[in-house]
Amino acid sequence: MVKKCNVCQHNQTAQQKEELIPIDATHPWEIVGSDMFHWRGDGYLLVVDYYSSYTIIQKLSSTTSGAIMSKLRLTSEFGIPNIFISDNARQYDSAEFRKFEAEYDFKHETSSPRYP
Repeated sequence: MVKKCNVCQHNQTAQQKEELIPIDATHPWEIVGSDMFHWRGDGYLLVVDYYSSYTIIQKLSSTTSGAIMSKLRLTSEFGIPNIFISDNARQYDSAEFRKFEAEYDFKHETSSPRYP
C-alpha cells in the first residue's frame, strides 16, 4: 500500500548516508589514498598523502594491476605508507596486488562500496 501511495513515496526518508570517519595521519606518508580516473581519454593514477595533502598524478599506459603497481613503486621514493587506502577497484583487489602489499609491508584498506 505504501509503495503505491504517491504522497508516502514523496515524503519517505532517504537512505541515510554513511558517516564520514576522519583519517588523522601523524606524519607524512603514513597514510596514503589512491584512485584512478580518466580525463580526455587517458587514464591517470592519483595518490594523496593524508598528512600534507601532497598529490601525485601519473598518466597510465594501462589500467592493469601491474601498471598501477609500477606507478606506485615510483612514488615510494617518498617512503612506504603504513596504510594504503583505495576504493574496491579490481586492480587493487588482485592476487598480484596482495603480493605487492606483502612485499612492501603496508596495510591496504578499502572504502565502503558506493561511499568512496
